[in-house]
Amino acid sequence: MVTYPALVNGRDVDSDRYVYAVSTSAVLADTFTTLDRKRRLERGLPDVPGPQVIGRCALADAATVEAAAAAAAVAAPEWAATPLATRIRLGELIRERILRCRKEFVDVMVAEGRTRTLAEWEVDGLLHIFSPETLQWCAELMHREFRHGGQRLVIRRRADGVVCVAPPQNAPHSNAVYGATSLLAGNAVVVRAPRSVPFGVMYAMREIVAPALDEIGAPTGTLNVVCGPPMLTDWLRSPYVDDVIYFGGTAKGLAFQNECVAAGKKPILELAGNDCAVVWRDADLDRAVPALLEAFHASGQICNIPNQVVAHPAIADELLSRLRDGAAGIRPGFPDDPGVVLTPLLGADAYFECLADALNHGATLVCGGHRLEVDGSRSETGYFVEPTVVR
Repeated sequence: MVTYPALVNGRDVDSDRYVYAVSTSAVLADTFTTLDRKRRLERGLPDVPGPQVIGRCALADAATVEAAAAAAAVAAPEWAATPLATRIRLGELIRERILRCRKEFVDVMVAEGRTRTLAEWEVDGLLHIFSPETLQWCAELMHREFRHGGQRLVIRRRADGVVCVAPPQNAPHSNAVYGATSLLAGNAVVVRAPRSVPFGVMYAMREIVAPALDEIGAPTGTLNVVCGPPMLTDWLRSPYVDDVIYFGGTAKGLAFQNECVAAGKKPILELAGNDCAVVWRDADLDRAVPALLEAFHASGQICNIPNQVVAHPAIADELLSRLRDGAAGIRPGFPDDPGVVLTPLLGADAYFECLADALNHGATLVCGGHRLEVDGSRSETGYFVEPTVVR
């Protein structure tokens, strides 16, 4: 079984407590047995890890969390002074390692609950983030020179210092890597692997990002990775932290923004989306409908997809008919099943509250509105929710 200690100041920091990552497929197939084994292992009770367990991560204590921030603060000035070309080279090396580890990275994401379709899409997105074109654009943002009126003008962006990243639980793997792009700007980084899904974040940082930093000779402590409970309060209180990248709901995010400002930290917010698509009378529905159906990917938990549509009356009925037929073909399944895009929805209560509110205010249910088991059958306790359209 693979064990990931915390990574602090270039060293492995182990613990007497671990978070055990279990296969989502095993949870869906036999919830009680799988979660009981996970709990027993985490409590130190006698048990044998078995095939449901994909690995474990050391649980960091408060001292380790603070040591990670302190190590980053020591490394930050030297890393910020590293030539920009070297930092851009880091991006190239990360991309090379993603390509090399692509299959294994996708497998880890699938084991922790991402469907294979979405995991492959996310990893391909990371390849675009670290593509030569994107890295060139980043380099141009960091340093620009031009002449005006006989003068040489230079615009140079400077690193903030220590950036802490708290990736979201619904998409932690890719967002942890997105947060680590702060390294390219010359910041030292601390990444928290969430307790609910820690293994893939640890994998991405330990197997992809950290080796790339080692290869270019980055200062020890430039990247630190810890697994533990929410650390936002610790980071706000820490004298070593400059920025916090926060993913989450809008209300909590805006409140956290105020806390950051009061503590002298820069908040970088990635908040919940509430996007709208417009389908007009001259739209090509053969292209519009498949695009709108992607809103159900990850059971609607992707922040940058639309959740509402404004349709021209002339094509509204046909659009709704096609959406209803398309939604009927989107079914749940195990993460590794081909073509599956629905994922378990742990916040289903909020979904039903939103649906009830819409119907109570005059909306009409076109399709959906029920919980589903992994086999697609309706159930009061299913982990999935039917793709739902209301008018």
